[in-house]
Amino acid sequence: MTYAPTDDAYLTLLQRRSYAAFFTSQCITNLCDGLLAVTIIYFAIEMNASALQLGAVTFGVTLSRGFLGPIGGVMGDRMDKRWFLIVVELLRALLMLGLFLFYTSGALNIYSLTAFGILVSTCFAISVPAAKSMIPKLLKEEQLQAGNALVQTITWPAFFLGSGLLAGFLHFDMKGGIFLATAAAFVVSTALLLLLPEINTDSDAPSAKTSLREDLSQGYKELSSDRVLLIRVWSYAAFTFFWRGALQIVLPLLVLRELESPAWLFGALMFVNGAGEFVGNLVVGRLQLRRPLVFSFLCEPVLGFGLMLLALALFVPYPMVPLFTGALLIGLGAATIDIPLLTVIQRHVSQRNIGKVISYWFTIGSFGGAMGNLALGAYFEFLDVRLGTTILSIGVVLLGLAMLNWAYRATRQA
Repeated sequence: MTYAPTDDAYLTLLQRRSYAAFFTSQCITNLCDGLLAVTIIYFAIEMNASALQLGAVTFGVTLSRGFLGPIGGVMGDRMDKRWFLIVVELLRALLMLGLFLFYTSGALNIYSLTAFGILVSTCFAISVPAAKSMIPKLLKEEQLQAGNALVQTITWPAFFLGSGLLAGFLHFDMKGGIFLATAAAFVVSTALLLLLPEINTDSDAPSAKTSLREDLSQGYKELSSDRVLLIRVWSYAAFTFFWRGALQIVLPLLVLRELESPAWLFGALMFVNGAGEFVGNLVVGRLQLRRPLVFSFLCEPVLGFGLMLLALALFVPYPMVPLFTGALLIGLGAATIDIPLLTVIQRHVSQRNIGKVISYWFTIGSFGGAMGNLALGAYFEFLDVRLGTTILSIGVVLLGLAMLNWAYRATRQA
């Protein structure tokens, strides 16, 4: 593993007209997704939704995002990816315009809000595989890792910026303007996608006559042909299980309940986590990796050591240092898997199946993250936070080191 310290590497990518248009479109899409995510929660609470109703709203939006991804993978592989993304962006713009009309007419309620949220989230879910599989069409093979890193850096900050934009709209009493502005943003994103060059459909693209089941089976068959890649995709559920659990269960319990820290500290730790992932993505994007799949197995040990530092904060007189270092490591752990894994898929999976393989990966990750929140929430009902976090951190480190050792041996034998 070596580092390519070319200062203008990312600038060079953004000077490519087609990639710059695609990247800007992705920035807008992710920002709108982040804004919509917090907006739906805000409006549900404003409508006096019960805890059960709020849970149902967020569950419905999350479920559609996770489980409809494979359908988007098939559609993206069958169709011209550029026009597929354009149609999806326009559909999102129309849905947001519909939300605006429902709001201004007074017809918006918890049920229509949920329906629109699920539809917009579904559009996002089915567009992600096509967007990720389009990057190899815009860049040279040696540029893929850096190109993926740039796109990945906007995913996490989008949710922070989305919350900030919501606060701005509310401050100026422009609630309805949220939906109208988001619709306009999707139209701009569509215009940017129209700037992309015509992309010829591959001769081996799957036929529309093939059934959905057969298409999904073909994609999984190609994924299964590489044992290490198959295990890494499936074990992504384990990573998201512990990663989401660490950020959304362990960290708030530890900081707000066990240490009885002020609420700002939790926000500060989440910011450090996001900053760690942001910087980590930019660094990983410039690494020259001999075994990128093996490198992706570093995420679990790094995450485990981050959890270990969080546990350590419960036993030392000055917990700030291990808390902030642990949050930083958890962010870096996320940066070690997404970029190399996506790059391997883009390079080694055929164009006829690349979208489906990416959709499997995202669906498995969504399921793992949802189960992590559920399981770790129950876990800490039975175990003290100190003991539970300590046991959890040791377990994740040992599991991660075992997986890393297996991947290294498996790739050497291959």
